[in-house]
Amino acid sequence: MRASLLLLGLFACAVPAKPPLTLTYLGVAGWQIATGSATILTDPYFSRPDLAGPVQPDGAAIAAHAPAHADAILVGHSHVDHLLDAPAIARRTGAQLIGSTSTARVARASGVPAAQIIAVKGGEDFEFGAFSIRVIPSSRPTALAVAG
Repeated sequence: MRASLLLLGLFACAVPAKPPLTLTYLGVAGWQIATGSATILTDPYFSRPDLAGPVQPDGAAIAAHAPAHADAILVGHSHVDHLLDAPAIARRTGAQLIGSTSTARVARASGVPAAQIIAVKGGEDFEFGAFSIRVIPSSRPTALAVAG
C-alpha cells in the first residue's frame, strides 16, 4: 500500500491584533485562506479541461480566478483536480508550492523555480514568518497544517 500525506490546513494568526481570517471556496477541493498578512491556497483548480483530450492548465481561467498574490500553495495529492493549476499559479504569484514528491516533480517540469518548491513526506515543520506549516503523515489522501 502506498502511503500518502495528510496535509491538514489549520490557520491561526500570531499577531497581537488579529486581522480577520477569510476563507474563500475556490471550487472542487480548493480554498483560499487569507489574513491581512498572508494568503494561502489549497488545491487551486480553475481550468476544468476536457479529460478526454490533452490536460493542460487554462491560463485565462487562472488569470480570471486566482488571486494576484499568494504566499503558499498547498497540494494535498497529485490528482489533476488538485495539482493541475498549482504550478502556473506558483509561477505567477511567486508562492511556495508545497506537496508530495510527485507534486514537486510536476512543478519542476512545469517551470516552477526550485527555490519555490518544497517536497514533503510527513512530519516536517516550516516557518514562513506570518504563518507556519506542519505536515502530518497519513495513509489516506492528503491535507496540510498551517498556523501563523
